[in-house]
Amino acid sequence: MPLNQAKSFNSLETKKYSSYQKQSQEYRPTLGGLKFYNTDPDAITQSALMTAMWNGMLKFYIVPRTNISVGKYDWDIKSSTAIYFNPHKAKMFSDILKRYKENPESNDGLGVICGKSLITINNGKSFNKEEYHSALRIIRFNKENSVEAEAAYQLNTDYYPMISQVGITDGVINYQQNTHAFQDIELDMIIDQLDQFVLSMTNAMAYSYMDATNKESQRIRNGIDNIITRVGAEPAWKKINKKANPATSQDQYMQNLFDEEDNPTDNEPSEDIKNAFNDF
Repeated sequence: MPLNQAKSFNSLETKKYSSYQKQSQEYRPTLGGLKFYNTDPDAITQSALMTAMWNGMLKFYIVPRTNISVGKYDWDIKSSTAIYFNPHKAKMFSDILKRYKENPESNDGLGVICGKSLITINNGKSFNKEEYHSALRIIRFNKENSVEAEAAYQLNTDYYPMISQVGITDGVINYQQNTHAFQDIELDMIIDQLDQFVLSMTNAMAYSYMDATNKESQRIRNGIDNIITRVGAEPAWKKINKKANPATSQDQYMQNLFDEEDNPTDNEPSEDIKNAFNDF
């Protein structure tokens, strides 16, 4: 191969690979998880704890509350401090939080390191708080271990009251509130987020869903095959290679199904196809 042709070939392959990389990134969904907010003026900081999942990682990020104007506030996402868990570190931190819940005093300050960030669970002593205040703390540092960013989120402990002794007297409702019953609800839900992420990364649930819906997917494909057959054609995936991998041939079949050469030139389905779809 001539040198200039080789360069052109390599350039083309590079463009193809770059395009493939871009498409791969575009098809990686980002899914938001649980969010918690603490706007108590007496809290360690007024901040929010948010979670998201992307590219096989679980992200925890603490977002500070900012004052826009008098009486107006917002959450400064750009100034957030984040940490990214892989399934192993998520499992470790979940176990740490469970241990902390049993005894906050003896398990104060425990956590994990993920890359150049660490996260700990604290009972308030780290922030010079005498009262019981559980807080998550994220610290990001560089290669020299110098701190680049630090943030904390104080878990709400009296924000989710349980109602009891409900009564109505002269059209007026009265009830008792117990804020102690679910004082660890945020801690429990954070543990749930970590545990469910770990379980989802085993792909066991995804396999179960695919296996459970396989029969329905086959029914739909058979219905489409029936439509194609009734208009006097053979399903394209069968024509490509009857010995090919079913998934590959079916994908090609779906692509060819709507090729212009297989449909009227005005892109309007024929009456036979319309009637077949109505029957299906």
